Amino acid sequence: TEALTAIDVNTGKYVGDKNLEQTVFETNMEAAREIARQVRLRNIGGIVIVDFIDMENEQHRTAVVDELTAALKTDRVKCNVLGMTALGLVEFTRKKMRKESTSLLLKPCPYCKGDGRVFADDYVIMKLRTALLDLFHDGYASAIVDLNENIAKQVLNQSDIQKDAQYFAGKRVYLIPHKTYHNEYFRVRGDNAQVLELPDNAVLLF
Repeated sequence: TEALTAIDVNTGKYVGDKNLEQTVFETNMEAAREIARQVRLRNIGGIVIVDFIDMENEQHRTAVVDELTAALKTDRVKCNVLGMTALGLVEFTRKKMRKESTSLLLKPCPYCKGDGRVFADDYVIMKLRTALLDLFHDGYASAIVDLNENIAKQVLNQSDIQKDAQYFAGKRVYLIPHKTYHNEYFRVRGDNAQVLELPDNAVLLF
C-alpha cells in the first residue's frame, strides 16, 4: 500500500511430515532471512509489516524476531525491528536512502511522455495526409512514404487518404511498410526525377 509494505508468509501446501510447529518455525526463519534480502534488493523503505505464520512456542517466536533483526543488521541502511504481536505480526522500519529501482532502470516513454497513451491510428493517418498535401504543394509529383506496417494496411484499405484521391490527381504515392516502425512514426520523401529505388515491398497507393 502507499502507507506501508505488507508481507504475508505461508507454507503453501507443504505442512511437513510430522511436526507442524517445527515446519512453521523453519518456514518463518527462512522467510525472515529472505525478507531482509528482498527489502535490500527492492530498496523498500518506510514501514514494513510482516505477517508470519502463527507459532505457539514462545521460544520460536523470539527466535524468528532475532533472526530477522540479525539479517537486517547486514543492511547498510538503518532498520529498526519493533517485535512481534500476539497475532504474529512483526513491524520494522527501514530508511530509504536512494531512488526506487524503477527510477534507476527506466525512463519516461519518448512517445507518450509518461502519459501512458499514444496517438490514435486515425490521427496518425490524418497527419500523414497533411504531410502528403504539403509535399505536393511544394511541387513534387511523387511521394515515397516509410511507415508502420499496421498503419500502411489501414491507409490502403479504409483511410481518408483513399477517399480523397481527387486531391492527389496526377500524383503517385508509394507506401513502404516497416514492421519495426513505431505506430506514430512515418517519413515522407518527394521524388520528381523518379531516381529513388523502391524495395520489393513498396505498394503503389495511387
